[in-house]
Amino acid sequence: MPGGRSRPLGRDLGCRIFNEAIDALNQLSKQGVYGINVSLRNSKFHRPLRESVERLFQRFENNLNHAREYGLVIYDGTEAQSRTMARRILRRMQVFNLVPSMLYPGTSRAMPVERILGDPAIRNSSDDVFLQMADLMAYSLLRKDRPPKHPILVAHGIKNAFDRLDKIFLTVAHRPDPQGVVRA
Repeated sequence: MPGGRSRPLGRDLGCRIFNEAIDALNQLSKQGVYGINVSLRNSKFHRPLRESVERLFQRFENNLNHAREYGLVIYDGTEAQSRTMARRILRRMQVFNLVPSMLYPGTSRAMPVERILGDPAIRNSSDDVFLQMADLMAYSLLRKDRPPKHPILVAHGIKNAFDRLDKIFLTVAHRPDPQGVVRA
């Protein structure tokens, strides 16, 4: 069947698949997979996508630095604007990156990104199972923040899916949030 399925799965089967995938994702903690979640809902941000990408890259860099590891970013950005933006942001952060100081509030220090190697690898999530899992994680955070109203989604506990990802939360990404979600 070119172009995908001939008919939708239906909400009930889709919810069961979603819940099984969330449980499988949580089991990846044994492989050292961690989730960094950025949720920007603050109206003071003029460019929430740009600022969420910056924060995501910074949190990833911080985690790599702490572990003394190096990493690659695989980015779901098939639109030309998103692809270009991610590349520009990371390249700028690799040269000039001001980070607010925790010791001296109101000040910042230059900390260029050094542990993220190269440009973001741009992939379409439909072609990459890891990006599909990241999409599931993002959707579960969305449904935690904005619980669904549809009775089937409520019955399947979709609003609680994010809480079931407790083994892969990178809580040091944002200590004030119990699940490490970076919120603005």
